[in-house]
Amino acid sequence: MCDSYQYKLKTKIREVYGLDEFAAYKKAKEVRKLCTTHLLPNVVEWIEGRPLTDIYVDKYTIPMILTIWNNQDFLKALEVICELQLGNKDIAERRIWQMRR
Repeated sequence: MCDSYQYKLKTKIREVYGLDEFAAYKKAKEVRKLCTTHLLPNVVEWIEGRPLTDIYVDKYTIPMILTIWNNQDFLKALEVICELQLGNKDIAERRIWQMRR
C-alpha cells in the first residue's frame, strides 16, 4: 500500500471510527500489516467509498460478513477474514457467527 493510501486509510478510519490522529495512525499501521495483497482491493474500495467486491477467502467475503453481522464494521470484518486466511478457520467462523448476536 503506497503512502497516499496509507494517509487516506488513516483519514477514513478517523472519519468512520471517530479516533484521534494517533489512534487512527496506529490502526492504519495494523491494517497495513494484516492486509494481504489478495484483500487489498477491498481496503481501497472502502477508503474510496465504493461498493466492496466479493473477494473470497474460503467461503466468505467481507461484504458477506458485514451482511451476516448486519453492520458496517469494515475493520473488524477485515480482521476476521484475515484470521480465516491465516488458516484459523474455527476461530474465524466462531467470530463471524458470534458477532451476529
